[in-house]
Amino acid sequence: MIFMDRKAAVAAATVVASFFVYATAIAADPAVIVPPAVSPPKPQPVRELRKDIRDIRVERRETVKDEFQKARTDIKTIRATATSSGATKDAVRSQVKDIRTGAKQNIKDTRTGAREEIKAKQAELRRVRLNREFERVYRRFMAAVERLEKLATRIESRLKKFEEQSRDMSTSRTRLAEVRANISAARNDTEAIKTAAVSSGVALDAETALGSLRTTVKMAKESIRVAHAALVQVVNGMKPGRSGTPATTTAESSGN
Repeated sequence: MIFMDRKAAVAAATVVASFFVYATAIAADPAVIVPPAVSPPKPQPVRELRKDIRDIRVERRETVKDEFQKARTDIKTIRATATSSGATKDAVRSQVKDIRTGAKQNIKDTRTGAREEIKAKQAELRRVRLNREFERVYRRFMAAVERLEKLATRIESRLKKFEEQSRDMSTSRTRLAEVRANISAARNDTEAIKTAAVSSGVALDAETALGSLRTTVKMAKESIRVAHAALVQVVNGMKPGRSGTPATTTAESSGN
């Protein structure tokens, strides 16, 4: 029996060990190792919505102030002209009461309208903030998926080199096929985050939409975790002593 040259065997073992260290480092918790992205500037819609809310409050305050001032002026005028106009006290009191009642109703309507406008703006502001947050989660998860895909490609290349050395890598190749299926599922679940975020923006029931979106994020996170665990299993299976052994050749010799 003639076995692989000792130096070649040592070199192959070294390559596998080095690759294992590299792959394990990259594969460790893919959703965490993604470099933190630079915080993007605040989107214009957020600033505009905040400004709109401030403007509504200022306008409401000014309108209420003007209404009070107008009522006081009208009442003062009625009382000042009561004697010259010959109006009775009951008539004056009735006019004053009507002015105050009208002013109170106008102020109430102004405050109610402003409150509804602010409520709508605040709901829109929350939606924008949530979409921005889930967009950040989407980018982070997708970066993790892409890293897993790149690592799977590197493992595929390494498997081919081992197979060229006549090593049995059938088990690792089967596992790698399962890994690719897991990564594909993780990508689909991650893409679903963006779809769910868009749907939540037009949903009538905000709480239900938000709950559905959170569930989608959890599913994507779990899919990435499963793909990561499967990839680590493939890498572990390629460690020296666990992967296929080199093929041997038989040489026949004849003796006299």
